[in-house]
Amino acid sequence: MGFCLGVRLVQTNLSTPWIAFAMFLFGVQVLIGGLAGIGIMKFISGGEQSTVALVSSVLQAISCGTFLYITTFEVIPNEIRNGHCRILKTMFIYFGFGIVVLFMLIFPGAS
Repeated sequence: MGFCLGVRLVQTNLSTPWIAFAMFLFGVQVLIGGLAGIGIMKFISGGEQSTVALVSSVLQAISCGTFLYITTFEVIPNEIRNGHCRILKTMFIYFGFGIVVLFMLIFPGAS
């Protein structure tokens, strides 16, 4: 997400200090969000290990779903619709998907 934000900011007419400031704010927001997620997980679970695993799984599912939604409905269509080299961009999407599948086949027990 940070890479996508950085690319979008560079494509705008903002000056370099403003881009750096925006990326700094993004980094701070990620840190605060991560710490808040840990705090929520500890608060809801009450320290019980089985509840920690359940709460962690639910929060990861929400995070993953949000990432997939933004990628699928915002980033990829915008990249393919705008600009040139549409076939090349589509090929690299499939190539990246293939790399992920390959890693899942090579390392089936990794989490």
